[in-house]
Amino acid sequence: MIAFLKTRAAADHIYRHVPNDRTRRSALAVLSQLNRCEAAVADQTGNGNSPVTISALLRGLISATADLAGPEWLTAHHDDPAAAGFTALRQADDLPDPVVIDDVLSGLLWARYAPAQPQQNP
Repeated sequence: MIAFLKTRAAADHIYRHVPNDRTRRSALAVLSQLNRCEAAVADQTGNGNSPVTISALLRGLISATADLAGPEWLTAHHDDPAAAGFTALRQADDLPDPVVIDDVLSGLLWARYAPAQPQQNP
């Protein structure tokens, strides 16, 4: 089961299309954390994956996504709906369902690293 399709697509796009090495390493960190989260969410009852363990993994994913977006960008765009939603998620005591987390994280990454739009001729 892949619980974070949207976030995976965004991080993969960033890894493949952003030439900055630091950004690419951060995208790989998000993809790696996604793998751990997806495995834990898919197997909540086996391998000792308690709700506490899953919560810690999800918090790690949120932290890795913050690193990828960049603290400077998050600060500069605090009024952007995607950044504001991410900040609320990051500060939440109780995390929502993984589907909601996927929406928030992918929204942030697409807001930060949106593909360039082709210019239209006048």
